[in-house]
Amino acid sequence: MRNSKTAITFWGTRGSIPSPGKDKSKYGGNTSCVEVKLPNNQLIILDAGTGIRELGKALLHREKEVRAYIFLSHYHWDHIQGLPYFAPAYNAGNTLTILGAKHPKFPLENIFSSQMESIHFPVKSSSLSAHISFNQLSLGNHCVADTEVKIIRVNHPGINFSYALNVDGKKLVYMTDNEILPRITNAKSHIAYEREKFVRFIQGADMLIHDAQYTDREYRIKKGWGHSAWKETVKLAVEGEAKHLVLFHHDPDHSDAVIDSFLKECREQIKKQKSPMKCSGAMEGKTVTV
Repeated sequence: MRNSKTAITFWGTRGSIPSPGKDKSKYGGNTSCVEVKLPNNQLIILDAGTGIRELGKALLHREKEVRAYIFLSHYHWDHIQGLPYFAPAYNAGNTLTILGAKHPKFPLENIFSSQMESIHFPVKSSSLSAHISFNQLSLGNHCVADTEVKIIRVNHPGINFSYALNVDGKKLVYMTDNEILPRITNAKSHIAYEREKFVRFIQGADMLIHDAQYTDREYRIKKGWGHSAWKETVKLAVEGEAKHLVLFHHDPDHSDAVIDSFLKECREQIKKQKSPMKCSGAMEGKTVTV
């Protein structure tokens, strides 16, 4: 096993819509995008929200040639809206592979190109110079960038995938936009809901990046919207014996102070459950390793 570590950088941490502002400068206002730089120097990008714009600029300064695999959890705006602004896509010599769930009506390539039609965007996708290919994924196990990738469907409107990456024996799970149903609830599930399936999927994760958009009060109003209350996220992570939980997909209305208060309560809850799990909030621009 190599001694090098996998570097994970958060470029977009917010959910639903970009939300810039002074009161969100700590955790960030860009929508979902996480960079995973593998020990073999290959690059995996998890989601392409507005955060991918800054990542693209950084890659142009950092790499002579960009070769990246962009895994999309699903196709809602806040997870794809940064793709037309990803600078490496405009440079010949770069190679991008965009991966996501097979949609019953729309090919992945059309989902990508449609947001660059003239009614929405001034530049057509045909103007992109990089070599761009598309890979429609199915549930199960895959090997991408010499990395084992496991996929399950999670509880969100439409088809939404969670990815578990096995890198040099370390397990990274990206599970955003997943509505964890409280054990006593009348919330409608968008899938055949099996909580134990989620527990098995995240079991022993060295890092679990999970949706934690709502308070309990907000969740009661927004049941069925496809997002989790942070207390339920903590419970699931403890059940799955994750080593490090990263709260992700912050609500656009939650300030840094609000997220700080969530984190304090999360850590108190974890301590009460006598779990050694670490808990942090995803912060735009921050790099962590596993």
